[in-house]
Amino acid sequence: MPVGLPGTIAALAAATYVESLTTWVSFGTQNPALGTLPANSHVLDVQVYVQAAFNSDGTDLLTVGYDGTVSAFVTSLDVSTTGLKSPTLGSGMGYNATSRAVEVYYTAGGSAPTTGSAIVVLRFVRVAAAP
Repeated sequence: MPVGLPGTIAALAAATYVESLTTWVSFGTQNPALGTLPANSHVLDVQVYVQAAFNSDGTDLLTVGYDGTVSAFVTSLDVSTTGLKSPTLGSGMGYNATSRAVEVYYTAGGSAPTTGSAIVVLRFVRVAAAP
């Protein structure tokens, strides 16, 4: 515990906080920015809740990543039904040494959708730089 701080404040100062990047993706905003993942962070998980199903006439897919690796955190998640999804996590999970601009990528499987919205939450903690 840090010296000179009262109990609760000292415990808070020494704690690791889970932080998150959060955004909505919709049929009208198909590639929103999720936010900037800081350097020296460890990605814990990604949660996706589809509030309104995306309704193209094909398979509607969502990925989460960054330019060059659009499926780094979530790979090909079907968003054509509502509810909390269990995404397949990508190779970017875990330690990230580099700061990255994270984005959500929606791909309509056919015709342009007229409905669809989902909230995406990427949870991470800041960690010391890798030795």
